[in-house]
Amino acid sequence: FSPYVISSTAILARVVTSSGAILKLTFSSSLVLSDRETMTYTYYQNNVKPKPQTDGKKGYVCKVCGYIYEGDTLPDDFVCPLCKHGAADFEEIQ
Repeated sequence: FSPYVISSTAILARVVTSSGAILKLTFSSSLVLSDRETMTYTYYQNNVKPKPQTDGKKGYVCKVCGYIYEGDTLPDDFVCPLCKHGAADFEEIQ
């Protein structure tokens, strides 16, 4: 097998027949990175992603990136300066 790297992906190919301008290749697609279960997005959000430091603060926190808006009311047209999500993705700090 001869490895070819395309966009950081290794492809193993073997020449089966070659006659003139016709070239036939077979590809191997078995790729195992780990035998461990993959992490879901929900698991990452709930258990791995660092929680914003909201202790003693009053305001709103972005549920996407953790940006903290300090203030009594969040404007309806507010856009997070970090991730560009709107006010709907903010929750009040309890």
